[in-house]
Amino acid sequence: DEPTNHLDLKSKAVLKEALQSFDGSLVVVSHDRDFLSDMTQLVYEVTPTGLKQYIGDIKQFLHEKHAASISAYEANKTVKVSSKKASQDAQASKASPSSGGDDYKARKARDKALRKAKNAVERHEKKVAELEAKLEESNAAIAAVDPGDRSKVTEMAYAFEALQTEMQETINLWEKAVEEHDRLQTEAASM
Repeated sequence: DEPTNHLDLKSKAVLKEALQSFDGSLVVVSHDRDFLSDMTQLVYEVTPTGLKQYIGDIKQFLHEKHAASISAYEANKTVKVSSKKASQDAQASKASPSSGGDDYKARKARDKALRKAKNAVERHEKKVAELEAKLEESNAAIAAVDPGDRSKVTEMAYAFEALQTEMQETINLWEKAVEEHDRLQTEAASM
């Protein structure tokens, strides 16, 4: 399926049906996501550093790549926000407590909540990094296993899927922690 080989919708559907009914293995190279949808079980990504293997459908691969790019963007954004907040915190800590005890206590409580939220963000970022490493190791192990050993491939695929689920749950927790941190930071800035 070369971009210059334009197939009409009917021809593409007939070709897809024929390929899906084939019992053997196929290597399909295509830029057409719709064509690849519900037809792939393994996806190979060609990167500048080499070839990466992903188990699953093209939709799952694209979802994970999108989540990974969002998490990388958000992690970079969080680092910038955190370093900016750290310098603001350092300046605020140099100032002496205000004469009103209630203001001082409220500020201390707010700062404590902000530190707790920041720690949660960092903890989830660390967990995401660990899971990314485990997923890469799992991908490499799956690529190295004999495809004829179906029980081993199945076992490894289930383990990989469990890691992906854990990754998604961790990303969800991380997103909530970032939202809470941002909310607390906005509140602190408005006071």
